[in-house]
Amino acid sequence: MHRVFMRSPAKINLGLNVIRKRDDGFHDIETIMYQLGLGDNIVFEKADILSIHSNEYSLTTDLANNLIIKAVRALEAQCGRKLTPKIELEKIIPMGAGLGGGSSNAAITLIALNEIYELGIDEKVISELAASLGSDVPFFTKHEPAFATSRGEVLERFSFSLPYSILLVNPGIHVATPWAYKNVVPAIPENPLADRVKSKLKNIADLLPVLKNDFEAPVFAAFPEIASIKQTLLTKGAVFSLMSGSGSTVFALFDDVDNATAAENIYREKHFTYLEFQDNS
Repeated sequence: MHRVFMRSPAKINLGLNVIRKRDDGFHDIETIMYQLGLGDNIVFEKADILSIHSNEYSLTTDLANNLIIKAVRALEAQCGRKLTPKIELEKIIPMGAGLGGGSSNAAITLIALNEIYELGIDEKVISELAASLGSDVPFFTKHEPAFATSRGEVLERFSFSLPYSILLVNPGIHVATPWAYKNVVPAIPENPLADRVKSKLKNIADLLPVLKNDFEAPVFAAFPEIASIKQTLLTKGAVFSLMSGSGSTVFALFDDVDNATAAENIYREKHFTYLEFQDNS
């Protein structure tokens, strides 16, 4: 195999509790991560020279901080050989939006190059390489929801029903993750997600009443427009709404498709929106 097309999915955080700051500078968190149909498109092809092409110009110029290139280098160090793929990235997921786009790209790169170069690296090592690239990266090595702890890299995979249409609204505000962690106030949650997940959660509706995102307080204070989006979505019929990750995307769950469509229409022209219709499986 010399060429492969891969879909690189986005995620949302169904709750995000920041529990404590660790001695290593990271934070212990707990969150449920859920992959969406929204995703970037990436083509990997064997070539003589490593290159990356994208509709997002910044990703082809700042290669030192490009997670895709970092993933290539991690594989090279692991297998002891030089890899020179041609990579074509169609960026659809907004950048810096709390949707995990960069982390997803890195994970998909590990999987795709392991396949086309026949490196034979097993899943455990791929996950370890993913964790070395970023806290969210291991989540994207499999297409399954997960309960994440530690700094987000310790995963407990489990399945559940999400019987809602999901609307994303991203206002194009960049919320830097380091800034968000600097300003969040860690706290032991009154309703730990771990307790709910370990009780063998079957339907996310049972969890909605206790879901919160600790990043909302500092982010909403600094960027009132994001808070306004959440409030508007709730007034337009969403059964639940929350900011994803450290922002700035807000997602809402709707049990009525017409309400979801009407809410998207409010923001479609001004902001990035994505609507994923109800999963009745």
